[in-house]
Amino acid sequence: MTELQQGPQLLVLACVLTFVVVWKLWCRYYLFPSRELDPEAERRAAALLRELLSDSEQRQLLQAGFLEVPSSRIPGRVYRVPSRPGWVDVFEADRLAMRVCVEPVEQLPQADVVLMHKLMIEGNEQDYLRTANIVYVRPPGGPKWRRAQH
Repeated sequence: MTELQQGPQLLVLACVLTFVVVWKLWCRYYLFPSRELDPEAERRAAALLRELLSDSEQRQLLQAGFLEVPSSRIPGRVYRVPSRPGWVDVFEADRLAMRVCVEPVEQLPQADVVLMHKLMIEGNEQDYLRTANIVYVRPPGGPKWRRAQH
């Protein structure tokens, strides 16, 4: 290739690289800022969670690492809210039926996130599921996924 042919290619490459760097910086500072939460906020959130959970719920959260919130709409359905960031597992008849993800718009202490899930599920389960990103789990031995025939 001659120098004239390489010029436009280098210019395009430089533009693409600049765009990628600017995009990563913008995402880092505006979309996904990694801020440390105030220790006082963490302490108050943990105190509120302890105040609003029963003794057995507190024990379960500490020992098992999750809080089980029963469905008020569907008998046998239980939401397993993790004590750390992650998906909420939904069990029906003791089998994993789906995994749901509902996240706050702003960064919150994890104790507040656990409480948010509990109160949303108990307060209006239907809206909670409408808000959630849901991944359905195919039951073992169930029908295999097939392509629709046209």
